[in-house]
Amino acid sequence: MFRSLANRLTLGYAGVAVGLVVIVAAVYTFINFSSIANYANQSIAQTTHEAGDLLTMSRLAGHTLHQDAPKIARELSRGGMRVAIVDTRGRLLGGASPTLSTGDRSILALMAFLGVTPQQVKISGGSVLIGPDPTRLATRLQRFWQTTIIVCLIVAAIVWIAFSGITRRALHPLVEVTTALQHFGKGDLKSRFMIDPGKRDEMAALTQAYNSAVDQVSAAFEERRKAETQINQFIADAGHQLRTPLTVVMGFIEVLRKGTARDPETAGRIFDAMTMESRRMRSLIDKLVLLARLEQTNGSESTVFDLGALTAGVVESFKHVSGGERLSLQAQPNTLVAADKTEIHEAISNLIDNALKYTADSPVRVRVAANNGSVVVDVTDSGPGIAPEEQQKIFDRFYRGAGGGGIDGSGLGLAIVKRAVQRANGDVSVQSKPGSGTTFAIRLPPAA
Repeated sequence: MFRSLANRLTLGYAGVAVGLVVIVAAVYTFINFSSIANYANQSIAQTTHEAGDLLTMSRLAGHTLHQDAPKIARELSRGGMRVAIVDTRGRLLGGASPTLSTGDRSILALMAFLGVTPQQVKISGGSVLIGPDPTRLATRLQRFWQTTIIVCLIVAAIVWIAFSGITRRALHPLVEVTTALQHFGKGDLKSRFMIDPGKRDEMAALTQAYNSAVDQVSAAFEERRKAETQINQFIADAGHQLRTPLTVVMGFIEVLRKGTARDPETAGRIFDAMTMESRRMRSLIDKLVLLARLEQTNGSESTVFDLGALTAGVVESFKHVSGGERLSLQAQPNTLVAADKTEIHEAISNLIDNALKYTADSPVRVRVAANNGSVVVDVTDSGPGIAPEEQQKIFDRFYRGAGGGGIDGSGLGLAIVKRAVQRANGDVSVQSKPGSGTTFAIRLPPAA
């Protein structure tokens, strides 16, 4: 494809070059023939004057026109002149025949166009016709155009050779991009051709656009791969988490169906266990639904609110549930943020709930303040802390650290926190050392 394009471009360049040569040759021809026409007019005028002198001398010598016509014609037919002496009836007495071929008439017509005017000298017994010799003019013109054609062919060959290399070099980025796209179309994303443009021109812009497109498509494929991996992991983890309570509930249903638990005390324990497992499943399903909603790409409904006041409400609700002696709050006033209030409420609730569950009876301190252009919510406990290798995974779905095996939970709380904060254009981080407690920090941009 590009080879034919290169040939067409090269042919176009050669055609333009040859056209310029032809135009220059035509202009030169016009100038040359204009000078020839001026010279011809001068020669015609001089030959006309000489014809009068020769005819006068012939009459003085007592010769007739028929006798001296051939001699006079030979004397005058020099310097590219065509002379014909005819009698009153138009019969040729001497010189060239007045009858012209088609080619000669064309040459004379061109000379007439350039202003050459043949002369006719009237004499006793006939007339003398004087004009430029078309045969000599045709020979001169033929030689000129033969030279021009040879020059055009040489120029065309030089241009073809020169511009073939230039065109191939100019189209080289297109060839590279095409090759890269062919590899890319076959799914070869790792060994793709990343072209260094080198120059700031249209080809460089093309290669840069290709590189940007490759980067974006590769990033999209990588994101899709990660999403598929997360979905598969999500399905596997969700199935694993739901399998245990479902197995327990189905086992108790089988016991009740067989009538094994006859006394009210045993039946009551069974119903209590079934209720607890059902609540676990309900809580897990609610969190899965919430996380799925947070994973949606559409934006949340942002409102401006006081993050300190919201955090105070969350802390107050936990105080009513857990007694509240362990919780303390230090909130700076007028910490305004723009975010989805419900989602941020859920994120802070999960952090406080985790701190209360995983730190036994240690105190939990919550602080809200503006810091370095952000509004920060810190939830700090004095618990056993989190190992460094676990800190990289705690925000993953269904991940539970080594210390969470005996504590009720789903492993979705911190994943919900991370996604909710990200949707508010913020970030969440953790700082912890084993045996020294843990601090989770939510940072949100302040409201304008």
